[in-house]
Amino acid sequence: MDLIELSPLFKRYKQHVVFDQDSLAFNKGIHVLLGENGSGKSTLLKILAGYSSFVGTGKILGNIRLRKDHQTLRRAVSYAEAEPEFPDHILGKYFVDMFIRLKNGDRKELEEIKDFLGITNFLTQPVGNYSSGMKKKLSLLLAFIGKNRLILLDEPFNTLDPQARTSLCALIQKYSDKGISFIMAMHHQLPQDSLTVSSYWKILDKKVLGLTEPELVSYFSDTPPLPPVN
Repeated sequence: MDLIELSPLFKRYKQHVVFDQDSLAFNKGIHVLLGENGSGKSTLLKILAGYSSFVGTGKILGNIRLRKDHQTLRRAVSYAEAEPEFPDHILGKYFVDMFIRLKNGDRKELEEIKDFLGITNFLTQPVGNYSSGMKKKLSLLLAFIGKNRLILLDEPFNTLDPQARTSLCALIQKYSDKGISFIMAMHHQLPQDSLTVSSYWKILDKKVLGLTEPELVSYFSDTPPLPPVN
């Protein structure tokens, strides 16, 4: 059973065509979607999360229909955007409590995720006091809450310090080993030897294409590592 099946995949904004391909399928595992900013990586993740419309039919996890089974999709799939924004006046804890209820999350597991991400007591502060890195950690924390079967992460390592990046890799691998799949959109290299990646993909000429090993080596030879965090 494929993790994801789209047939076809067509998406455009006004007159700009983003995707135009007959079909797209992902198997279970950890998948990395590479490409420059503006290439369509975020749009694809939003389509898979059910947040963006497209022309075609799609199924997640065998029987969850992207365009119809919205409630089931929300329970099985999580999405963390690249640059998360939250209302400034609300405490981070409010969002955590809400996700625990909506996604039937486990409090003990929540504490384990917080330890991995290095989240201390800032959840009791208004989000308006957060740095970009703190907002990112809150967004990642919310994405891991619940009984997810697929987690979509958009630029998950941006704004995180090196230790947090290492910890996030360990968390992703831990959940992958439990059978949860990931699709991560990036335009930088992963920390070296950090994850057991099933496949790499790139968006080219309005299509999502799997990268061969030589193509991957060539791509990474021209791609900078993750930027330092100030």
